[in-house]
Amino acid sequence: MPPLYHFTVLPPKMPEAVAELQEINMLRGHFGGDLWYINPNQHSPMYVPRLLFGFQLLGKLRRAEAQLSLHHFYNPDAFAFPFLRWLKKPIIYAVSGGVGEGRLNTAFFNRMAAVAVPDERSLRRLQARGVTTGVQMRPGIDTTRFRHHPQPLTGEIRLLMASAPWTEAQFASKGIDALLEAVARLPRLHLTFLWRGVLE
Repeated sequence: MPPLYHFTVLPPKMPEAVAELQEINMLRGHFGGDLWYINPNQHSPMYVPRLLFGFQLLGKLRRAEAQLSLHHFYNPDAFAFPFLRWLKKPIIYAVSGGVGEGRLNTAFFNRMAAVAVPDERSLRRLQARGVTTGVQMRPGIDTTRFRHHPQPLTGEIRLLMASAPWTEAQFASKGIDALLEAVARLPRLHLTFLWRGVLE
């Protein structure tokens, strides 16, 4: 039986530009299953707070569970959506934006089959608060979409660096200092930085 994927944002105008939807569609390609948007605010005449998300679909969800293996729930933060307590099948809760330092409903997240987080710090924060169901799911790239075309090392070498340093220490930890030193030594090496913001 396939999983059912849940997403808490409104349906985006460009789904292909949303990382979570790219991941969900990749998983759907492997395991099947449907995607349900649980935020009711697109069609609601008045604003519905997050505490009430999902209740408008609860009857349909409970009926659909007969044909499901599990629920795979995507949300940017570790928010305890009350309607999830009413579901019978196992729930994987993917916290796509990581776990912050705020309060956490430990009992709620311990009822999940798994709480998937993208980084080690979020996993440590879950564990420090007593959540025993946390797992780290590292971001990945589907390399089957890329082709390797070896190029002879003649002429110019062009490198693109798109990981911005947010602190002075990250110039070393992200290898930016080493790249700048290489550019100074090798005149045929050209380096392009793709960053947002202003470098001071």
